[in-house]
Amino acid sequence: MHNFYRFSFLLLAMIFIFTQSLKSDHRKYVWTYQYMTMDKGKAEFENYLTFSTTDAGNFENNTTLENQFELEVGMTENFDFSIYQVYKQKPGGSLNFDSYKLRARYKLVKKDDFLFDPMIYAEYKGSPDFLKHKFEFKLIMAKDLGHFNVSLNPIIEFEKSKNWQPFFSYSIGMSYEFFELLSLGLEFKGNENGHYFAPVISHGSANLWIAAAPTFMLGGIKSEYPEFLFRTIIGVGI
Repeated sequence: MHNFYRFSFLLLAMIFIFTQSLKSDHRKYVWTYQYMTMDKGKAEFENYLTFSTTDAGNFENNTTLENQFELEVGMTENFDFSIYQVYKQKPGGSLNFDSYKLRARYKLVKKDDFLFDPMIYAEYKGSPDFLKHKFEFKLIMAKDLGHFNVSLNPIIEFEKSKNWQPFFSYSIGMSYEFFELLSLGLEFKGNENGHYFAPVISHGSANLWIAAAPTFMLGGIKSEYPEFLFRTIIGVGI
């Protein structure tokens, strides 16, 4: 196995050991959204760190870094709002400000009113020069069955550089909460350019948590799209 793959699994193990003292709920996925919003009047800082490469056999001078900083605020019991600052570093380049995002989530019904718990996700992404614009909409459908969770996210995006273009994608997450602090699961995501799977570990408390997932291609990836990604998300209540 490639050294980077070994590093990925070692990092997951270190995350598990480091966070043994934490308590309470935690987000279970890095690509898929669950049925949850920030509590009214509370806020959280989140950091998304994503490495990606178009050649899983050669990471040298072939890895892109994306670093996102998010402030998430609970507006009501059913609605929260977030602001993102996104930085990107291309192979051999420096870390630069890439874009900003505004995101809203709204719970449509109370938990367990239907077979799946539905929630709407809406996001706007813009470039610093205001020349590129993207809107993303997700229907978040999730269900907790004891310690088992399944979450489905059909996604549609509208992106404009010259003309508006629609893009369809999806993400699916399945996880099991083994302890109060620890969930292990599997995610799938993809679009017309290819499909991926990711073993995911999530560990922590409502005020301090971390989730991480090495993400591998299943097939059908075009040469300009990543063959391998590694993402971590850290959340800190403020």
